[in-house]
Amino acid sequence: RIEDANAALWHLVNIPAGSDVRKLRRQIGELDYEVRQLRLELGEQAHHVDRSHSDEESRDRKENQ
Repeated sequence: RIEDANAALWHLVNIPAGSDVRKLRRQIGELDYEVRQLRLELGEQAHHVDRSHSDEESRDRKENQ
């Protein structure tokens, strides 16, 4: 196959072949998706922590009145 021959030639001169670049782009896209999902999860957890902390402060104020 021509693409395989080209990839071998590029690798000989230590340059990534098109297939390498496509693979890296796919991996970067997958990592970007994972990072976005983790950001959303962390945001939700922070929101829940803030909410429970606010609830505790409200209870403490009511108890101290």
